[in-house]
Amino acid sequence: MSNVRRPIALCLFVLVLVVFWFVPRVFAFETAQLQMWATMGQIGGPLLAAMLCFRVARESSGADRTAWLRFAIGSSLYVLGNLFYVYYAVVGTVPPFPALPEATYFVMAAFFAAGMYYYGSIRGRVSHVQFYNFVLFYCSITLATIFLLHGHIVESVMDPFATAVAFLYPALWFSVAAFGLITMFLYDSGEKARSFALLILAVSAEASADLIYALDLMRGSYQIGGITQFLWVASAGLIALAAFERLQRAENTEAVADTLFRRIDGRAFVQAVTPAAALALVLLPGVYSGVLGNNVYLGLAAALAVVFATAAGLREHWIINDQRRLRREREKASASLARSQQRLTSVLESTGDSVVVLDRDWRIEFLNQRALAAGSNLSKVAIGAPFWDILPGGKKHPSAVHLGRAVDSQVPVEFEVEVGSRGAWFAVGAYPSSDGLSIFFRDISESRRVREEIAYLAHHDPLTGLVNRSLFRERLTAAAASGAQAAVLLLDLDHFKEINDTFGHPAGDSLLVAIAGRLRQCLRLDDTIARLGGDEFAVLLVNHASHVEVARLARRIVAAVSAPHTVSGQSMRVGASLGIAFSEEDNADPDRIFKNADIALYAAKAEATGEFRFFEPAMETAVQERQALRADLRAALDNDEFEVVYQPLFDFRLNRVCGFEALLRWRHPTRGMISPEIFIPIAEDTGLIIALGDWVFETACTAAATW
Repeated sequence: MSNVRRPIALCLFVLVLVVFWFVPRVFAFETAQLQMWATMGQIGGPLLAAMLCFRVARESSGADRTAWLRFAIGSSLYVLGNLFYVYYAVVGTVPPFPALPEATYFVMAAFFAAGMYYYGSIRGRVSHVQFYNFVLFYCSITLATIFLLHGHIVESVMDPFATAVAFLYPALWFSVAAFGLITMFLYDSGEKARSFALLILAVSAEASADLIYALDLMRGSYQIGGITQFLWVASAGLIALAAFERLQRAENTEAVADTLFRRIDGRAFVQAVTPAAALALVLLPGVYSGVLGNNVYLGLAAALAVVFATAAGLREHWIINDQRRLRREREKASASLARSQQRLTSVLESTGDSVVVLDRDWRIEFLNQRALAAGSNLSKVAIGAPFWDILPGGKKHPSAVHLGRAVDSQVPVEFEVEVGSRGAWFAVGAYPSSDGLSIFFRDISESRRVREEIAYLAHHDPLTGLVNRSLFRERLTAAAASGAQAAVLLLDLDHFKEINDTFGHPAGDSLLVAIAGRLRQCLRLDDTIARLGGDEFAVLLVNHASHVEVARLARRIVAAVSAPHTVSGQSMRVGASLGIAFSEEDNADPDRIFKNADIALYAAKAEATGEFRFFEPAMETAVQERQALRADLRAALDNDEFEVVYQPLFDFRLNRVCGFEALLRWRHPTRGMISPEIFIPIAEDTGLIIALGDWVFETACTAAATW
């Protein structure tokens, strides 16, 4: 996106300059219109630059934040100085030169010099040398200005103080520009280079405009609307462009370096070149002009020469002390680095992990003994060898993506990777730094195998190897959530208890394993088969074709399970009942689907046909009715709701009654008389049949005793 924004911003900048220059000439503006037009440009441009600089400062940190805050304050002072001139124009006053606006412009230049001093942490890299260089260049440029403008100074229509201010002001701006150019030449500013260059252009445009302005003032020929206003507007626009460029860079990079990188030996270069350049700036214009001017300017030149000499002396004194200090610090740092490297090597050799340290070019800088013993490739490697040469598959190895991500993001990455054909697994930790990448790895093959085995046992039946109830429910829930059409088949073995009682539990377990194998043969690989516990199995079908196909599958399952089994030389046969429920019948609620399949299974077992039943809503009503009767049946015995009726038994040979049959009846308080065909099976299922039998026996005997 920024590739589009930059050309647009540049085109807008050029368009604004073209409009600002040509509109007054095309429409032949009068003086008042020219003043209004110049005011719009000189207020709007610096105001936009100040706003953008404040935004960059808010989104930056460290030295960058300090630098852009000073640029923003400088641009705000620019607006303030221009507003003073607007005020003078409104009240109809012609201010003397210099006036209050010139003071704000001088402070503005100081803020821009300070901003460049802080930009990219230059302050911490060159310190006093850069400051002394700025003083030297300012003095040199000022003296050069005196020489070059000697003729204009002599013929100036202003008093000596105003004339001095007029040429000191552009000299200050040219010094700021020279300061920026030296810094940009000596240091590679990386991502900030474009913004820095735009700022230097802005300062240069300001200096050029002020020089033209000073010459016009000394000649008394300054007129509004000329090249000076154009350069002032261009300067503000270039500051705004620099801030906009910095914002675009911040959007496109995760982290912009906060330091400048030295292109050459900057300190030696500055020591050698700066005094010579400063002296040349003084002597060449002096030779060119041939005069120093009157006593006022001669005194000013002498004062500047004293400052020049003092700054040069302090500078050389600082350089000598700095060189001594740096030599001591370098020797101390070298000894400390050697001790640190020795301690680091000891730590890396004592760790339980294998360690490989790489430089920024992916070349090996260090391997500990564990790494050398980790594999045949590593044991033959030499320090400085490319890392990709020892990694199986090179950059196509699965770990290459993770390692590349760690380097690109500068964030530690931990992962597990399989290495080699033996199925060996390694836990790898990659820790990036500005110097390269440190890789720690260890063999976790055994722990991973144990972990996978534990995970398998947590979701599978240990006897049959089928999915257990927990994983079956997870897959049913996932199928229901995805909106896929799902069917659940619950299978229960008939007469399995008799198998266990007759042949023993080991035979029953073998039979369950055989049944699991037959279920696998009946179903597809992507169908889920589970053992829910005991002799209960479940099948999950996803995206089945139709009810007819499911019914066909159910018949095949019942037939396969019911076929004879041979276990330990014994032939065994069990039946199977199936209950089937579909997701579309239950609004895809997994609990509801499972419950409906269970209800259908109950209905299938009640028919005792060894077949299957699809869930029907009427089945749920019957189950609910049965559950209600079961609850009432438990309280009926305590509430004396049962009755015994007696049916005579007649002996036709003797032609007389020979006995009575006791028949149990249940008189429900709300349902009335309930048939034994209904409540006797419920009593048998719940175990209440024993208590009922005892009660009937006692009641019948008591009645017979009274007859």
